[in-house]
Amino acid sequence: MKYRYAALFSQNSNGQVEVTFPDLAPHAATFGKDMPNALHMANDALTGYLLTAEENRERLPQPSDPGSIAHTPQQLVILLTVDLKIARE
Repeated sequence: MKYRYAALFSQNSNGQVEVTFPDLAPHAATFGKDMPNALHMANDALTGYLLTAEENRERLPQPSDPGSIAHTPQQLVILLTVDLKIARE
């Protein structure tokens, strides 16, 4: 099954990029040393959370419209797509 959730990227005071998933808070979050690493970690965190949620038969929230997610000018909203069929292979 494919899922698509928005991720919110913010740089912290240590220069790391923190990633949260507003629709899945507080259950899914991660960080990276820079933006490419944060994107990789975000995909990994989202995949792991969704695999666990499916296995536990948890009801997942409907994804928000990325344009409706509150953020500051210093934050970036990116839509991530995860295919759990591929992740399970």
